[in-house]
Amino acid sequence: MLSEPLFAGLGIAASAIATMQVLLIWSRPEIARWRGLACAIQATRWRWSWALIIGLLGVAAALGLSNPIDAPLVMSGPVVFGAWLGTLGALSRIDLLVRLLPDRICLTLLLAGIAAALMGVGPTPLESLFGILVGLFFPLAIASQTGNRSIGRGDLLLLAGIGAWLGPLAVLGVLALGAVATVFVWHVGCTLHQGPGADFLPLGPGLCLGALSLSIGAIELGTLGT
Repeated sequence: MLSEPLFAGLGIAASAIATMQVLLIWSRPEIARWRGLACAIQATRWRWSWALIIGLLGVAAALGLSNPIDAPLVMSGPVVFGAWLGTLGALSRIDLLVRLLPDRICLTLLLAGIAAALMGVGPTPLESLFGILVGLFFPLAIASQTGNRSIGRGDLLLLAGIGAWLGPLAVLGVLALGAVATVFVWHVGCTLHQGPGADFLPLGPGLCLGALSLSIGAIELGTLGT
């Protein structure tokens, strides 16, 4: 029946919107410290457009469950997936507007991913640990070989958090998808950007789009299993 995924979608949307707004408010002092109070207010104030986008993504993800798919994070429940979606939304919005991925949100994502793995959501604890290590050190290894220093601390912490939730193989998929998505996101970000660093390419939103795509996709790339 359509009503079941629809109600699940509404639950995901409510959880995602609430999570996003709480994280935006919570990150305001850190944004103000690095970018100034005006940028912090701009990046964290309530916007109906972002709430609508996040809500529609939540409903769309749940409606996709009418066909069986191998996406354990979605299947874990509306509240958990909504929190995941809301966290990715908050990080994307902040990075688009002020070119910053707050440490407190990224570290919360990482710790929540470890806790979820210990509770049986997503990858196993060992896979979650490997995901963190890959997220932290694989981009650094590439940067050391190529001399490209465009990836920052926030990007590494975000990738480590994604690895904690989805596992090590997903980190590689997120990097690939994120590179493609970043080109589009950059054009949007240049329009929305209100703070310093307008000529800087934000990687965070592309990584978040890649992580969201893998978490609801039909093929589970987030584990070390067969």
